[in-house]
Amino acid sequence: RSIADGGSTTNAAVKREQKGFRALITATATERDGLQTKLKERHEEMLQLLEALDRKKSQCRTLTIKNREQGNHLTQSLEKIEILNSENLHLRQTSEQEAKATAK
Repeated sequence: RSIADGGSTTNAAVKREQKGFRALITATATERDGLQTKLKERHEEMLQLLEALDRKKSQCRTLTIKNREQGNHLTQSLEKIEILNSENLHLRQTSEQEAKATAK
């Protein structure tokens, strides 16, 4: 049939098919562009989250150091309290002994 009409039917079919392929290529390119945009947005979000994570890590390190320093300070304070309690006990015992000796 296409030979009979000089190939116009075949040419028209090929042109329709080419038009469909072009539309498909355009749609695919548009979809690709949209996906690239989303990927860039997600990448930026990820970078922002990583920066926030780094800030949190830094804060945690700072707090850990402060906690360690406070723990050391508390340990020193407890040691001083134990020394003072020991001295107080010794003074009380000495005072009681002196009171007993004076009472005799």
